[in-house]
Amino acid sequence: MSATRQPWLKFYASDWRSDQAVHSCSLAARGLWMEMLCLMFESEGSLNINGVPIKAPQLAKLVGASARECESLLLELSEFGVFSIDEDGTIFSRRMRRDIAKARKDKANGSGGGNPNLKNGVKGGVNPPVNPSGNPRDNGGDKAQKPEARKIPSQGGNVSRIGRADPPSEPGWDDNHPFGKGAA
Repeated sequence: MSATRQPWLKFYASDWRSDQAVHSCSLAARGLWMEMLCLMFESEGSLNINGVPIKAPQLAKLVGASARECESLLLELSEFGVFSIDEDGTIFSRRMRRDIAKARKDKANGSGGGNPNLKNGVKGGVNPPVNPSGNPRDNGGDKAQKPEARKIPSQGGNVSRIGRADPPSEPGWDDNHPFGKGAA
């Protein structure tokens, strides 16, 4: 595992379950593919060790299968297009490589101050001015707010904690009852 990688593998169960290519394969082939994904995670999406592609006999040893069974399962995975192969014969996961490329791009954007579109001044920049020039200015000064209409307790109303007036108590209304209903 490279020093920049996380110690965990991002796995989307819904994507795994909905991938038709993977689910066209046998249970044994899907199990081999999962083992391969774990190995590829340590090599940035490629099935290799120290840059050398892993071939079927070596993969069989790594996953605890016979060479014949491993070759058969690799053929099955290949027929359904589950993985891709580089020019040098290295098996790789398309999804894993896309995710790694996206993570690198996101890291570069984050270390540079975030979204590059905002940083380069598109849509006002990262911290646009408080009053952009396109907004009309008011005449200055503070604007007074309208006070809420309140009933004064001496006029028969109650003022609640948030300043709203409650209606005066009605006959049969019990303020101590959880639903406000009086005992009938």
